[in-house]
Amino acid sequence: MSTQKEALLEVRDLRMSLESSTGHTHVLEDLSFSVAPGESLGIIGESGSGKSVLARTIVGVQPHGVTAHAEGSIRFDGHDILGRSPRERRGTPATQMAMIFQDPSSTLNPLVRVGRQVLEGATQFRGRPRAARRAYLYELLEAVGLSDTPRIARSYPAALSGGQRQRIGIAAALASDPRLLLADEPTTALDVTMQRTVLDLIDRLRAERGMSLIHITHDLGVLTDRTDRIAVMYAGRIVESGPSARMLTAPAHPYARALLDITPKLSAPAPLPLPTIPGVLPDMSAPRQGCPCASRCARVREVCHSARPPMAPIGSEPDHTVACWQPLNPTHAPSDTDRRSDALLASGVA
Repeated sequence: MSTQKEALLEVRDLRMSLESSTGHTHVLEDLSFSVAPGESLGIIGESGSGKSVLARTIVGVQPHGVTAHAEGSIRFDGHDILGRSPRERRGTPATQMAMIFQDPSSTLNPLVRVGRQVLEGATQFRGRPRAARRAYLYELLEAVGLSDTPRIARSYPAALSGGQRQRIGIAAALASDPRLLLADEPTTALDVTMQRTVLDLIDRLRAERGMSLIHITHDLGVLTDRTDRIAVMYAGRIVESGPSARMLTAPAHPYARALLDITPKLSAPAPLPLPTIPGVLPDMSAPRQGCPCASRCARVREVCHSARPPMAPIGSEPDHTVACWQPLNPTHAPSDTDRRSDALLASGVA
């Protein structure tokens, strides 16, 4: 786990509730983590666990029609940015972060040529000659693997394929030369082959530019061999966090273990019906009591329903922490030496 001195991004005791016409939702609860410069953190969890809200809160953008109430702190490069709007973040280090959204079709303006949209975030080029801006635009489009850049720049989003639109979204995120890139399910709308291409592209650009990365997903396989650490999120809380290799072989939280167990394996025939985790997420309209996983856990005890488990190190490993009253013993976890490669292959990103 990154220390406070080293951290580029530090989230501490973050609590977030959203109010809309449909009601009040307590999305994030006492959530803490950090990301060091150049580090890649994977955040995994089921749909509805609060991952996208977390990402939007970090970059300061929430959906229209929603009022957000937040407590705690989000510090980027030493500056507290929680609650600041994009306008209030101008002139602060917070402008050095960018986000790739799930579906580029929902974030790209269909009435504006993609070249103009890509350069919207390139504030460092405002006021520069048109030729310099055009050269930078073509450089960005080429960096994300697009050819015939003049035609692409003149095109409207509807004239491009899903893979091309996703690359446009990545180019737009890179336009401001960010130090931190948040990728929220960046391959959801793509086929398996294009998923691998886009993930490889993000990995390459991160390495070339020395960026930090937060990769948010519900698919454990896409994080295999692509992250330094993995945090498991459930019902607005991080329930386990540790080095990726450890999390992919011997997680300590029963929910994290369940996510690993339902990851498809190519070394054995897929069981029918496909394995799932029984139960559903808890009611998010009120703060959760005890452990949020209690209703779905085979190791549940009475204390799990009444008291929130603290985040604590596993044995002598300070960088591997878990919030559970009945954690699994990693040394006795089921042996599966092929699981990491299986996860890669099964997800089509090996």
